[in-house]
Amino acid sequence: MDGQVLKEKFPRLFIISQCKDSMVGDIIDWEVITSRGSRIWNLGWHRERFEWEKHLEEQLLNLICKVHWIEEG
Repeated sequence: MDGQVLKEKFPRLFIISQCKDSMVGDIIDWEVITSRGSRIWNLGWHRERFEWEKHLEEQLLNLICKVHWIEEG
């Protein structure tokens, strides 16, 4: 990522987020990754997104999906 804080890059999504205190690794469903090899993001919203906010969500997901995860253990 470009070093910018996500709440600054996506302020509108941050406003409606239920995960304001979470790190990116906190909102990924690790159980799904280990069982199916795919990522499920638990982006909790206080309300349904407007159409234009869904575009922002898509941009956010495209950005965080590029994160390279290293399994601890």
